[in-house]
Amino acid sequence: MDKHSSNDSDIDFSALTMDKAFENRLKALNVLNEDQLILCTRVSVEGYDTSLRRDDIKRVLLRYFRSCGDIFRVLFSRDRPGRNRLRVSRRACIYFRNEGAQDKAVALSGSNVGFPIPGIQLGGWNVFVKAIRKLPVLFSPDEVAEARRIIHSRDFGFIVKGFPTNLPANVVKMALFRRFRSYGEIRYLTIDEDRSQPGLLHTSGFVSLWGDGDLEKSEELDGTDMGGWNLSMLTLAKALQTPVSHDSPAYRTIGPKFPPGIRCIVPYLPADPWGDHNTSTASSSDGPPGNP
Repeated sequence: MDKHSSNDSDIDFSALTMDKAFENRLKALNVLNEDQLILCTRVSVEGYDTSLRRDDIKRVLLRYFRSCGDIFRVLFSRDRPGRNRLRVSRRACIYFRNEGAQDKAVALSGSNVGFPIPGIQLGGWNVFVKAIRKLPVLFSPDEVAEARRIIHSRDFGFIVKGFPTNLPANVVKMALFRRFRSYGEIRYLTIDEDRSQPGLLHTSGFVSLWGDGDLEKSEELDGTDMGGWNLSMLTLAKALQTPVSHDSPAYRTIGPKFPPGIRCIVPYLPADPWGDHNTSTASSSDGPPGNP
């Protein structure tokens, strides 16, 4: 069921962009991370050599304190400027998932970290450990539930085509919105102007649905009469199977590790991804996209 207003005139298409969807996902990940942190007991650790790399210090702390309990995170305070480069903060915070780990970690205060780890020059230093209270609750149960919904709901994206490129972008968006909203919640709907042809739209756009239902049923809209133009659809998975030469803009833009559903690749696909493709442009030495 779509969350947007039932009154079409109230639809804010600026909230249905890929940037906004990505921003919402990052916020949801932060909420879920904080929700886990507040359940953890924690200690602060000082005494390590701040001239070491952050990752090396983290490896040492993980190895040294793992006997205390299940470590969820090792976080550092903000880096502070050094004479020649940024130095790691002198204080780290270790989060444990299980009760009792805090007392065990505090018992190690004053002990020497002197065991060897390949590739890390320790020089020997003592750790000083203090128990600190749990983090306060920052988010309500409803906010946590919404974050889980954003992260764990299924999504289904596809390319749309067939609309007259001389129509206003919002007219096309409204037509697509009315058709697709019954199949799932619209995560984002992208119809962009063609910068190389002012006043005209790109010949293709992108729609991303999400929810718990059978989102693939939206494919039945392919060929639908939209009132003067017929809708053509292509799932992103099928589009990525299109043979593309390494020299084409599509390969350079999509890259070998293109994440489906994150970016709109429509302007860079071959001119007609629906038709028969001449694969002669992709030589056998090139191989398929993603295998450089």
